[in-house]
Amino acid sequence: MAYADQQMSSNRVVAIIIVALLHVLIGYTLVTGLAYEAAKSVVERVTTIDVEEPEEPEPEE
Repeated sequence: MAYADQQMSSNRVVAIIIVALLHVLIGYTLVTGLAYEAAKSVVERVTTIDVEEPEEPEPEE
């Protein structure tokens, strides 16, 4: 029997399906995790204030 004539076993088909699903899951996670618009909206809502540092006291001699 030639290598090309061999049938795919059910275990191999299941493994290929699992690997394909993992790739889809990783791709979805990357796309949603790196969503630029969501990160941009969070940054726009952040408020900042200037904190004034106290003046240093004069050194005593």
